[in-house]
Amino acid sequence: MKTALKYITTAFLAVGALNSHAQGNALGSRFSVKAHGEIGVGSALSMKTPQAFLSNKSSMNSFGVDFGYMFWQHNGMSLGVNAGLDYDMINAKFSIGSMKYDYAAGADADMDGNTYRRYYQLSNLCQEIGLEYISIPVYLNFTYRFNEWIGVYANAGIKPGFNTCGKIKSVSGEVYSYGIYPQYDNLMIDEEWLNDFGNSKLTDSQVVAPEINSFNMSLLAGAGVEAKIYGPLFATVGMNYNAGLTNVFKSNSEVGSTIPLVSYTVADGQKAESLSSMMSKSKFSHFAVNIALIYRF
Repeated sequence: MKTALKYITTAFLAVGALNSHAQGNALGSRFSVKAHGEIGVGSALSMKTPQAFLSNKSSMNSFGVDFGYMFWQHNGMSLGVNAGLDYDMINAKFSIGSMKYDYAAGADADMDGNTYRRYYQLSNLCQEIGLEYISIPVYLNFTYRFNEWIGVYANAGIKPGFNTCGKIKSVSGEVYSYGIYPQYDNLMIDEEWLNDFGNSKLTDSQVVAPEINSFNMSLLAGAGVEAKIYGPLFATVGMNYNAGLTNVFKSNSEVGSTIPLVSYTVADGQKAESLSSMMSKSKFSHFAVNIALIYRF
């Protein structure tokens, strides 16, 4: 992340060096380079799940650099096209307060090869997932300047993105399990030394990695205020909205219904499915405060 920031800053300063003799009034300049950062406001994802007991919250921050070309201007108004490269960081947390279920455990879930009914009680289950994207925003920019120093702007366009990282950041939760053996007159066993019965805590290594769609497409829009700092250097402050058109996570409706959320085999021990797979919808719905520096030349 620090390396990416260094490259963006270097690119920004390089453009300034190439145009060090630019005139103080840059309002007629055709080209621009913009370094910007976005701080998320509220939830970053719009998510739905058939299971009402699953709650979620998320956040998103990003930074990047955009290059623009102004192709029309008249009476303080201008219209330009912009394209850039963004680095987006999303943090999503899924949690379940409590959950009970049971399923038919096969011979591979018993040290002696018996079949039985396995029962689970989950509590305070939480999984935190970190995502990273490289995005390429392409948008139109309309600006109206009241004078040389101050103006307002509006943006609209698209933001295709490519997932570069998706991982479980943290896992917590308590598990209690026991087995009922019909062949032994419904004998109940919850001894911890047998088949991982009894009380235990989930760990990161027990959770299946989240399945994430490699490509994402969003619509973006924004508006704000622009002010001249000095010469060709301007600053903007505004609000952006990113509306996702595609799902972030791959969905599996069987998780939590026919597929147990936590299960056990002798070979692998206890394994937990990623809670993200329970989402029937997981699209970006992201408001953010956008702060930028623009160099025009």
